[in-house]
Amino acid sequence: MDSFETLMSKLLESVPTLKREDVINQIRTKKEHIGAGYLTDQGALFLVASDAGVQLSEPLNPQMKLKDMYAGAKDIRVSVRVMGVSKTKSITRKDNTQLDLRIMTVYDEDQGCQVKLWDSAASLPVLDNLKPGDAVLISGGLVRSDLDGVLSISLGSGSQIEPMDDLPDIPTIDDLAKDPVDITETDSNVIVIGEPDGTADTIKYNSNGVPRTGLRMRIRGSNGTSYKVVLWGLDESALPKLLKPDAKIKLLGVRGRKSQQGLEIQGNDSTKIQVDGEMVDALTLRIVSMTKNRDGGNLVMCVDSDRKFYFLEDQAEHSVKCHVNNVIECQPTRAYGKSITLKDDAYIRNVEDDSTIPRMEDTRTRIGDAEPGKDYCIEVVVLQDPSIRDITTRSGRSVQLLEMYVGDDSREMWVKAWDDQVRLVADSKQGDRLFITGVNARHGMDGNIDLMLTNFSVVTLVTDPKTP
Repeated sequence: MDSFETLMSKLLESVPTLKREDVINQIRTKKEHIGAGYLTDQGALFLVASDAGVQLSEPLNPQMKLKDMYAGAKDIRVSVRVMGVSKTKSITRKDNTQLDLRIMTVYDEDQGCQVKLWDSAASLPVLDNLKPGDAVLISGGLVRSDLDGVLSISLGSGSQIEPMDDLPDIPTIDDLAKDPVDITETDSNVIVIGEPDGTADTIKYNSNGVPRTGLRMRIRGSNGTSYKVVLWGLDESALPKLLKPDAKIKLLGVRGRKSQQGLEIQGNDSTKIQVDGEMVDALTLRIVSMTKNRDGGNLVMCVDSDRKFYFLEDQAEHSVKCHVNNVIECQPTRAYGKSITLKDDAYIRNVEDDSTIPRMEDTRTRIGDAEPGKDYCIEVVVLQDPSIRDITTRSGRSVQLLEMYVGDDSREMWVKAWDDQVRLVADSKQGDRLFITGVNARHGMDGNIDLMLTNFSVVTLVTDPKTP
């Protein structure tokens, strides 16, 4: 008799009024309620038994799957692959005693799960040698449920983690990686891969009076959409200092979360970051446009010989002697894809002209060729006077939105600007020919593409169409 039938027999013996058909129907209902892919029949049987006042205590077999776990299961053994292991942190109990804790994220062929290692288990020697994708056998664990019903495995004194040669039935890290566009708010302990977008920085906050940090960044999916990422407990040191614009960033052990701005990807200090595409050499770039931010710092848009745009935030006045169309050599402080930060330890110097790098006037893209998620310089004619309206955000803040209908010889499109960028085109009028740098193409509300002005945008009224 297999394990399921053994457990079924125990339940029917304990509750004589139950019929097998009733239990099967309740199992089906439990699986539908929890959601597809989260429970096997055996896992649902434990929940049905609990509702009937019966605690099934059949020991889990060595090949137990994560989706078969149930709250209260003891001495479990599971064969899994590792996503990541956090550093040790100290937890203060109510009686002010200290408790060590590490969190390990694991997965099998069905789903992922967090393993909490307490005290002596947090110092198991094997932990420091584990790498993402390694196969291990976990034994002596206790399954617990949090307030949201999410299950985790707790390990303590007597628990073991043993390395295994391999688990061919469990996919590798690369096989499990998902595009951000495929992540939903129900996903947890998953692997996400994307490209760097926007900036990356460290946020600081207090939790119960204890200073904490988080790594905040954005990644771009294959459809060009940008997604906010927050990895609690990490900081900028978890990322290489210099990443290429087309680098691949793999986040191991994250979850989807719905926020006011849409889907957000979150992780913790057990989340591991794998990167393919570190920047090695200094950048040789041509300056396309220059402007300033609110604080008076220099914002410099540049292009390289492959027509890739870079956006330099100069916090140390390195670019004061530079001008549009100058070719520069740049060694950044940090480079998160196309976003470059220049502090005191960075440098910029003017170098000889390089004919392989397009000049500012040669960077124009026809708006009909714009793709979501990419940056452009455009030359367009204003087809309708700009309109400005006040928008109340979901957080209750009032902001200005400018919309201006423009066109070139390829198509017509909306150019939009928020708040600080509104002033750049507020005085434009129908018939004006404008050269605009640093616009970002994004998915519009109506399914079309909109062109958004950014902090790096510079707008020039073209009097001679050949000379912006």
